[in-house]
Amino acid sequence: MIIFLAFTKELGSSSSELHQHQIPTMESLRRLISNRDIAILAFIRTLYSTSNNTFNTLFSLYAVNQLGFNAGQVSALFSAMGLANTSIKIPVGSLSDKFGRKRMLFATFTSIIIIYVALATFTVYTALAVTIMVFGAAWGSRATVEWAALTSRVEPDVKTLAVGFMENFWDIGAATGSFLAGLLSGFLPVPTIMMLMVGLNAPSLPAIMRLKEEKD
Repeated sequence: MIIFLAFTKELGSSSSELHQHQIPTMESLRRLISNRDIAILAFIRTLYSTSNNTFNTLFSLYAVNQLGFNAGQVSALFSAMGLANTSIKIPVGSLSDKFGRKRMLFATFTSIIIIYVALATFTVYTALAVTIMVFGAAWGSRATVEWAALTSRVEPDVKTLAVGFMENFWDIGAATGSFLAGLLSGFLPVPTIMMLMVGLNAPSLPAIMRLKEEKD
């Protein structure tokens, strides 16, 4: 707390410099919902969130009970995932400015599909460790580019509304993923469920191709 207060002591408040924007209305929400690009971003976000939460629900138990890893090894995997997730965000933001959000989203979701194939295939700790680190990087890349694509496609006055609107789809996917994990694990092995996540994310690729190219 002392370090935080010392660091922020000399920082000025920019709130007085902000322009007052029009409060979003139901018409703003209607325009948001009717925007095809926003609908595509919501769709791919829901698919990813569903698969991600299916993975998060199942993998620890799978790794301990079926692959024979200990709790420390599993914790290390998730720590590596978090580190990769955090480390990739700033560089991938610069890359998305250079190559465009659409291309970066396509590359990210292609990587996610390949990762689920690897999760369904690998059982050796080292191979899974590399896979999960790449998974973390793909997760961070997707998040960064997805938000950049969203905010570049809506008017300034509705950006806050758009962020709240999009957050709902993560929650929908999270609830669906946890439900699927419980349902499918009753009669399918985890590698098969991971392959189902490949199929779940596959429609993201043609959907992303339908995004409009951003103007310079």
